[in-house]
Amino acid sequence: MDYSDTLQKIHGVLSHNAAELEEQIPRLDR
Repeated sequence: MDYSDTLQKIHGVLSHNAAELEEQIPRLDR
């Protein structure tokens, strides 16, 4: 089976979630 499409969808979701988390979580700059 070819999971390339599924992996691309998962990667897109993770990237989208990461972008939202970066907006919500304050930077931990020292």
